[in-house]
Amino acid sequence: MQLKADIQMVDKLIKLIAANMQIQTDFFKQSSPGEASRYIVSKYTKQLVQAILQDVEDFSLKINLKEKSLNQLYNLLICVEGAIKPHCEKILKQIVYKFILDEEPGIATRVLKITELLGLYVPTDYLLPMVISHLTDNDSKSVPLFVSSSLTALSAIITHSSVRFGDQFEHHIDKLVALILSSDYL
Repeated sequence: MQLKADIQMVDKLIKLIAANMQIQTDFFKQSSPGEASRYIVSKYTKQLVQAILQDVEDFSLKINLKEKSLNQLYNLLICVEGAIKPHCEKILKQIVYKFILDEEPGIATRVLKITELLGLYVPTDYLLPMVISHLTDNDSKSVPLFVSSSLTALSAIITHSSVRFGDQFEHHIDKLVALILSSDYL
């Protein structure tokens, strides 16, 4: 009986924290993008994501251009929110894991913000299994500092997914604990 009361109290606290926790977007300041902007961006999301991924790859040696491309991805995420779901794997593999621990602080910070938005807008039931599979995937391990990058991304995703998808996290605790205990990601 006490356990049930404790669980209800924790649920109330999580809802209270989630209600007070809002992500501050740094491009749109007080106003979010309008409906027309959201419509146009969502209509061309696939093409925009492909162009941004290509630009980041092409401008790998030009810091300012890479930073602008990452800013475009950040804005795109704010406009399309959960509709980014089909592109999450590409974004994680081609941007997040490679640049979340970048030597350039501006790039690392922007990629962390992108990861936070992924955690905020994409359901935990979709993202966590993907990140866990990447941690045990041999292809992903070719990225320098892969484990550190993945764990940093996982932390950002979990922190911000609690705002909208806090109830989904419980289903993945066993998988995370099993992964940590098995050390397959090392």
